[in-house]
Amino acid sequence: SPACSNPAVGRGACESRGAMPLYGRLSAEALAAFRAEPDPELRATALATALELKDPTGTAREAIKLDLAASVLSFAGESALSDAQASAAFELFMDVLDTVAGGADAAGAQAAFSGGLVPLCAAKPSEGEDGVTFTPAQAKRLTDHAVSGLFAHYSLYAFAYQREQEHEAREATLKVEQPLPWPALVGAEPEAEHDAR
Repeated sequence: SPACSNPAVGRGACESRGAMPLYGRLSAEALAAFRAEPDPELRATALATALELKDPTGTAREAIKLDLAASVLSFAGESALSDAQASAAFELFMDVLDTVAGGADAAGAQAAFSGGLVPLCAAKPSEGEDGVTFTPAQAKRLTDHAVSGLFAHYSLYAFAYQREQEHEAREATLKVEQPLPWPALVGAEPEAEHDAR
């Protein structure tokens, strides 16, 4: 496969990793909608719906997943990655988050990232072949993004995903006193008459 075209990687690494699914967790339509929407809040809402998150503002795990997903897709747009590359980067970051959720320590999460990225790297991406490849420069930018975001927040992610969280929802009703209505303008007088009094 083209993802294995880098001779330094070897076929074994690619075979053990398997092919990265294109649009695995995020459909092509959802990716296109995310990229087309200029408003970050609307992008996040659409992304939460596409990822089938039930309460991304109320649960730490879903908030983390949404934030990481939006971060990766925004980075992909800023880096001018193709749709296939954006999808592969998204899948890679979500796989690492799944690894963290499964109990991996920081070294294990880093190994999962490296193990997922290396097979996707090629010294020179092939034109017209199926599969996704990143140039060394793109892989470096993707790694830098992972270091400054995903791995910088590893402790938070591990805490949220590896420990059961107590969730308590409360509802309160607040009564607000309504202001008195303004007097009708029928009895109003001109300013000059008012000042003369």
